[in-house]
Amino acid sequence: MRAVKISCQNSKISVKVLSMNPSVLDLIATAIFVSALVHTFSVKFFLKLAHAAPSGSVKENLFHLLGEVEVVFGL
Repeated sequence: MRAVKISCQNSKISVKVLSMNPSVLDLIATAIFVSALVHTFSVKFFLKLAHAAPSGSVKENLFHLLGEVEVVFGL
């Protein structure tokens, strides 16, 4: 992060503008957070898919797993 100071000669007002350069770790953390947020709001959709799948199938079990909000913390 670097700061740029902007000031006028005729005025006593100065503005400090911060410019951010995110690291790769910041971008990865942001992507994980966004995917967790999307998952939270798509739980109902996953549960509908689980109920539409044949009983006892791998597809049903996978969508039931994805239908749990807490699974984000485990993955």
